[in-house]
Parts: sequence; structure tokens; C-alpha cells
Amino acid sequence: MPALIFRSRWVRGGALQDAPSLRVFLLDYLEQVDPAAAARVGLEVLKRMDSSDEWALALRSVAKFDPSAQSRALLEEKMRQIFSHEPWQQNPSSSYLESFDVAVHLGGSDLLPDLTRMLRMTNNQAVAHAAFLATDRLVQRDPTPVLAALLTEPGMMEGREATRANYFARADVSNTDQRRLVQNYLLNPRTTESELDTFADSFPNENSMLSNNLLTKSATRSGSQIQARDTQTLRIINAWLQDPRFKGVIPQLNTIRSRLESFLAKPAP
Repeated sequence: MPALIFRSRWVRGGALQDAPSLRVFLLDYLEQVDPAAAARVGLEVLKRMDSSDEWALALRSVAKFDPSAQSRALLEEKMRQIFSHEPWQQNPSSSYLESFDVAVHLGGSDLLPDLTRMLRMTNNQAVAHAAFLATDRLVQRDPTPVLAALLTEPGMMEGREATRANYFARADVSNTDQRRLVQNYLLNPRTTESELDTFADSFPNENSMLSNNLLTKSATRSGSQIQARDTQTLRIINAWLQDPRFKGVIPQLNTIRSRLESFLAKPAP
């Protein structure tokens, strides 16, 4: 995701190099010198929907410096507000789009219906793209509940089934819970052959999208970690190919096996 917030130029510690107003500059500076005060001021800012720039910083301050359950509930409530606030949504600022990262920071699937609703907005490319990227980071950060929700609520990705396939391709099947979800996804009669082909063409998906995020950091695996994961994945794929339950997805499993074998034939970087 291209860095978005406030012309997206950052200095050390996440502080803004540029600010669109004096108030935004002061909110950012307050977080650096007195985080607790910044969180208190942030709560006051969030009582009024005056500025998406100020809201982004207020959300960041509260999220970073108040990890309580009460704060989490408040942040979820405020995220639902901005996800449905049409003036900001119809003319989205960089800060509005960057604030989607708060949903990634919170994790879980509670905000997933809002994100996938916006992801399907064909008439608002900026918002749809920001929602797509936030959901992708959410899948990577908290895969089990998010993929479970995408599996049990297929309507959330109606019309974006190829995107759902790429999200499921993020799963790490060496993890028992994620392996079970991928099994159910592959064996689900609602999963079309086209979607299965898309999944097979990208699984396991290690593509990274570099970005400056409001709160979260993008996790990356080392070459040796990826190779170890691929070795375990290939073992599981070979076992599925011998399992009669998977006879309907043998072409897709063979595609995955061939690609993993080609990956593992190369030395780890």
C-alpha cells in the first residue's frame, strides 16, 4: 500500500514530517512528549467529527497508550463511525484511508463486515483499495478468526471471490487451526473451481506490500523460515493428495505441489 497519511513523509518514531494544520502538528507533537496526555486529548477529539486528520492521530494515540478493554470497545465504535461517515468516505483524505489500520491493530473479525463492505465498493476505488489492503494485513496479523469469518459468511466477499482465494492463500497450514480452515475451504461445495484455481496459483502467499502504517508493522519471514514452512506445507499437500476426501481438488493440489517443489529445489536466500 502506498504510504498515505499526511503526504506520508515520516521521521523517526513515527512522527509526522509534514502536517496539514497547526492543530495536527500539535497533536502529533503531544504524543511524542506526553503520550498519556495525547490519549486524553484524543478522547476529546473523537467526540466530534470535525477533521479526519485529527481523528487519525486521536485514534493512534488512544490505541497506542490505552490497551484496556474499554478503550478497545471505544475504538471499535469509532471505527464503525468513520466507516459509515459519508462525507469522509465520498471524498477520502489520506488520513481517512490511513486510519483503516486501526482495524488491523485491533485484530479479530468484529470489523470485518465493514471492511469487506467497503472492499466491494466499485464506485469508490480509493476506499475499496484501502479496505482491501487493511483486510489483507488483518488476515496476516490474526488469520484464524478472520479466515473463519470469511468461510462461514460467504456473502462478505460476494463478487470478490478471487480476493477471498488470495486471503486464504495467506494461511499457514503448519498451524493446526489454519490447516483445518483451509481443508474446509477446499472441500466447501460453495467454493467454485475458478476460485480454487486462484487459490492454487498463489498458495502459500508470501507476497508483501510495503507501507507506512498508522499503528502496525508489516511482518516478514526470513528465507530460511519460508523454506521451512514450504517443506511442511509440501508434506501436508502430499498427504491430502492421498486422502480420498480431496479427490475433487486434485488438479489444484498438484499445481501447489509442483510450485512448492520448484521453490524447494532452490537454496534458501
